[in-house]
Amino acid sequence: MSSRKSTVKAGCSVFVGAALVALLGGASREANAQIRITPGAFAGVGTEIKLACSNPGSQQDVAKTPILKNTTGATIPKGYSVSWSSSDRDGGTIKLAADLPVNAEIRGQGKPGQAYSCTSSFFTRPDLVIKKATFQGASSASFELANVDPFVDAGKSIARVEVVSCSNNAVLASAETWGVAVAKGESVPLTLSFSPTSGKRYLRVRADAKASVSERIETNNVWDSQNSCLY
Repeated sequence: MSSRKSTVKAGCSVFVGAALVALLGGASREANAQIRITPGAFAGVGTEIKLACSNPGSQQDVAKTPILKNTTGATIPKGYSVSWSSSDRDGGTIKLAADLPVNAEIRGQGKPGQAYSCTSSFFTRPDLVIKKATFQGASSASFELANVDPFVDAGKSIARVEVVSCSNNAVLASAETWGVAVAKGESVPLTLSFSPTSGKRYLRVRADAKASVSERIETNNVWDSQNSCLY
């Protein structure tokens, strides 16, 4: 009797296991199918910015050539990647080799096809940089904190100013801003005070010193005037 119960339990386990595998396999196939619904879509991180996309009509027997038009109201800078996808499951991504002015157009290229509609967009994030900085006497400095992305505002972040010795690169004094927000494409003039310093020195200023803003480019936050040590 015990042997028969074990056999039944084992059989049930095998059945349940097989059903679970089939269920998971089906879910996996369904997820993959959902992913494939928009081929060529750009899985970017950040804010999606829409462009106009249109079908030029005839003469697409060799390759479809959708027209992507910059209707964002701002120039899209060189190096941004613009993606498109069509209703017939085609798509692609174009990395801009030059700035794309407002209302300017570029063409995508895909598989042959004439009867389709399309959409286009790109993803971006704020981009904080220091435009310029100058000493204002022995105990203060002024600088411009800029958000060079023309599409997405930057939330509050902290900038840091350091006064650095030309002789040994030691930090002689430093100060930090309060949290400063910068609108898209704008800059904010700031002045910070610090302990008086003397001797040959230069400024080093870092945007987003606490890494509180997720940026499109994370490697351009630091500005310095170390070259002034040579003169």
